[in-house]
Amino acid sequence: MPAVKRIKHIFIRHPPLADMQGICYGALDIEIKDAVVLQYADALKKQLPFLPVISSPLQRCFSLAQALDVNAKQDARLIEMNFGDWQGQHWDSIDRLALDAWAKDVTKFRAPNGENFIDVITRLNVFFNQLEVPHILITHAGVIRAAHYLLGAVPIEQAAAIGIPYAAPIIIRA
Repeated sequence: MPAVKRIKHIFIRHPPLADMQGICYGALDIEIKDAVVLQYADALKKQLPFLPVISSPLQRCFSLAQALDVNAKQDARLIEMNFGDWQGQHWDSIDRLALDAWAKDVTKFRAPNGENFIDVITRLNVFFNQLEVPHILITHAGVIRAAHYLLGAVPIEQAAAIGIPYAAPIIIRA
């Protein structure tokens, strides 16, 4: 993978989606309540420097981005990994053998009609190399995990398993 520019961006995962617990939602565009967005935006504004904001275009991210900066931009490369046929299903209803295969190789396994972690890394690599200054990036857990790898913080297998908190500033240190 080509080296990326090591600019110190601030990553923020979207707020939690209370109605989606136990569901594989991946790249589905799920609406989030305005009151939830405003609650998290108010808390984040106290913690964040003034930087341009770029967001995944999915509503759960872009609504937060707009609450932080009315001039926030969207970039589809910040969308969460597409889990294909698994999206919208309860995790418990997905074939156990398929989930086991994914667990054995989370970086290369691809759900039917979906992406894998390497695909996310590839699109994010191009995105990072086009940024010239630090940004606040409102995105998803899978994208932030990929950024950990791309920015040299951890090996790929560790990056795929990092826990990412909701709506909290994250600075990745290489």
